Amino acid sequence: MSLIRRSINNEGMYMTKIYRKLQTMSSLQSLLLLILVSSGFTLPVNQPLTTQTSSAPSTLYTPTFLVNKSRSELPVYPFPNGICNNQNPNNHAPIPEIESRRLGVRQIALKFSNGNYDSAATYQAVLAQTNPSRNIMNFMFYQTALDGYNLTDVYYANKVMALILSKNEPLINAAMEFENWLFLDAYLRAQCLVTPEITASVLKYYQTVDFTAGRWTTSNLALLAATTRYLIGQTFPNSTFVSYNSDKTGYQLVKDRARALYYGQVAEYASQDYGVYDLFCFVTIAHFSNDSALASIADVGVQVGMARYAAVWWSDRLATQCMRCESNGYHNNNIWWFLADLWVYFGDSEINILGQSASSYLLTYSASVNYHIDPTILAVSKLTGPRAVQVYGPGEYTFFLQSFITDSYAIYISNTPVVSHEAIPGQSTLPGIFWNGHSSTYNASRSNFYMGVPSNDYFSGDYKWNGYPQEWMLEKSTYLLVVDNALNSIDKTLIPQPFVIGNMPSSKEFPDSVLISDCAAKLCNPNSPSPVYYLFYGFGNNSVLISIASSQVLDLTAFKYQNDRSFHAYLSRNDSAGFAVEAANPNDFVGSTLLDKLTAFKSKILNSTLFQFQDPQSSILRAHLTYTDSNRNTLWKQYAYMANAGDDWMIKSPIETVNGQKRPPFLNWPITSSPLVYQSGYPGYNAGQYSKMGYRPCPVFIRPNISSSWATIDNPTLKSQYSGYPKGISCIPPPS
Repeated sequence: MSLIRRSINNEGMYMTKIYRKLQTMSSLQSLLLLILVSSGFTLPVNQPLTTQTSSAPSTLYTPTFLVNKSRSELPVYPFPNGICNNQNPNNHAPIPEIESRRLGVRQIALKFSNGNYDSAATYQAVLAQTNPSRNIMNFMFYQTALDGYNLTDVYYANKVMALILSKNEPLINAAMEFENWLFLDAYLRAQCLVTPEITASVLKYYQTVDFTAGRWTTSNLALLAATTRYLIGQTFPNSTFVSYNSDKTGYQLVKDRARALYYGQVAEYASQDYGVYDLFCFVTIAHFSNDSALASIADVGVQVGMARYAAVWWSDRLATQCMRCESNGYHNNNIWWFLADLWVYFGDSEINILGQSASSYLLTYSASVNYHIDPTILAVSKLTGPRAVQVYGPGEYTFFLQSFITDSYAIYISNTPVVSHEAIPGQSTLPGIFWNGHSSTYNASRSNFYMGVPSNDYFSGDYKWNGYPQEWMLEKSTYLLVVDNALNSIDKTLIPQPFVIGNMPSSKEFPDSVLISDCAAKLCNPNSPSPVYYLFYGFGNNSVLISIASSQVLDLTAFKYQNDRSFHAYLSRNDSAGFAVEAANPNDFVGSTLLDKLTAFKSKILNSTLFQFQDPQSSILRAHLTYTDSNRNTLWKQYAYMANAGDDWMIKSPIETVNGQKRPPFLNWPITSSPLVYQSGYPGYNAGQYSKMGYRPCPVFIRPNISSSWATIDNPTLKSQYSGYPKGISCIPPPS
C-alpha cells in the first residue's frame, strides 16, 4: 500500500490562517517564539506582513513578474509552485513543526527591526562578511515573497546576489561546483525577481565554467557539475556551454544518480560531509527539471534518502552508517552544516542547533528552500530506544555497515575492507562508538572512540587505516576486532613492531570524562581462558561507559595525538591480536558519581565476561577470538582473508557466530534494515550490478512506529528495462 499523501491545499490553507493570526505579534513575542523554537517546541510560523528597511534607494527595479499585479494575484505561502510560479510542485504539504524550525533559522539569517524584516540591514551584514553563505540569497528572496514582494526587498536581494556572484568569479573552476550549484539553485528560485543585468552576468558566468567530466573526479563534484550543466542548459536553451562529456548536457549522469538513490547506490552514502551535495542537489532537479519523469525520480530519491537518514537520526547517529565522514578543518564544518540541514527536517531537543556559537552553520540549504518531506519520515526520525541498523550499499562503491543504536550512544563497524583505507580521524573512522557528548562542541571528533591498525606511514603524519589486517564483528553493544597480518600488509621494515591504536577525547577537551587504567598492563580477570588486559572509560551521566579488552598490553604512552586518552597495543610475535569492546549507559549502574558507575561497570565486566584469543595456527586456521560479553552472548570471530587480493570477498560468509549461529553471507543482506525503514537487496547477488542492467528495485518499506503496518515509498516513474527481477530472485519482505 502506498503512503497516503496529505492534502497540500488543505495544509496550505491551515498554515495561511496561522500566518494571519500571528502577523500582529510584537517583537517581544517574536523573541519568545524564537526561544521556544530553539528549545525544541513546535510552534506555528510567524511572518510579518509589513517590511521596514534602514534606508531605501531612490530608484527601484520593478520586475515584469510584478507589473500591474495586485497582491492577491501574487504567489502566497506555501508557494506551491515557488515564489516565481516556475517550480514543480511539492508532492507533500508543509509540516508546521518543520516550518517553525525554518522560521527560527530565518530569524537568525536575516536582520529585523521592531519585529519587521530589514533588507537593507541584512545586505549590510552580508557585505561585512568575507565569505557569506550562498543560502542567504534564498533566505532573502523567500522572505521578500512572504512579505508581499516589496520592491526595496527585491532591490537588496539582488544586491546580495550580485555580490556573491562577484565572489564566485575568481574561483570559478577551482573546485567551485559546490557554490555553482547553490548559486544556480537560488537564481532559479528567484528568476522572476532578478534584474536583467544579473541574468546577463549569470549567463556569462556559467558559459565560462568548465563542466568537462574529467575535470571533476570526485563523486560529489562530478554530480554537481552534471547537475549544474543540465539545469543551466535548460534555463538558457539557445546559449552554448561547455559539454559535460559525450552526453553534452550531463542529463544521463543526473538521471542515473537519481535512479541510484532508490536502489541504495549512493557513492558517498550517508556522508556527513557531502550529504548536502549528494542528496540535496536532487531537490533542485525535482523542483526545476523540465523532464517530469526525471523530476519525479529525483523527488522520490530524496524522500528515500531522507528516510534512511531518519532511521539513524536520533541524537545524530548519522556516523553509524557513514561511508565518507571527515572530521577536521573544512570537513568538520561540513559535518555540522549537514547536521543542521537535517535538523531542520527532523529536529532534536538534545542538539540545540539554534544555540550554536558559529551561526554560519545555521544558514542551511534545507532552511532556505520550500522542499517538504512525507510526514511518516518525520515520525521515523523520532524513534528512540535500542535498535540494530544494517546498511548495504550495492554498486561500484559496495559497502556493508552495521550499528547498534541507543538513546545515549551508538556502536558501529564496517565489514568492508576498502572503507578502512580512509584517513584517521578523517574521511572514515569506522569502527567506533559515538555518544551524546559530541553535541557539546562542534570541534569534537566525529567518532568519539575508534581503534584499529594504522597504515605504515602513520609516523610520517598520514593517518590512515590499513584495511587488510583487521576484521570486525558486531552484536548489539559489543564488537570484536581481530588483527592478523596474514597478507603481510604491514611493512615491518618501516614499523619495527606492528601495532593497534585507539583514541577517546582527551580530558582537556572533555574534563568530565573518567578513565580507569589499572588493568591495562596487568591481569585482572583470573577467570579468563587466556590473558586479557583492560581499559575502562566513562563520559557523562547519559552518554557511555566503554570497556576495552585486549590480548595485548594496552600502552597509554602518548603517540601522535599527544592525548591522555589515546593508547596503543603491539601485536603478538605472530603479528596478531584480539580486542573486545563493550558499551553501556552510565544510568544502568548504581553510583553517586561517574567514577562510581564506571567502577561498577568494571566489576561486572571482570566478573561476567570470558576472553579467549588464539594466534594463527596455519594458513587456514587464522587468528580468532571468542568472547562472552556481560549480557552472556558468546561471540566468535576468525580472521577470514576478506580483503585477499583478487578475491570477491562479497560472496564469502564472514567466519563468525553468535551463540553458535552463523552469520549470513554479505550478499544476502538487505539494502537497509532498521525497525522503521527496510529495503531488500537481491539475495545472493550484487543489486547494484543488476540495477545498471535495468532490473526493478526491491520496494522501500516505511512505517511511523513499530506497531504500524508497513507501507511503501513508491517510485511510479522509475521505469526499468525489465519488468521483473533477475532469474531466481524475489525480494525479501520486511520483518513483521
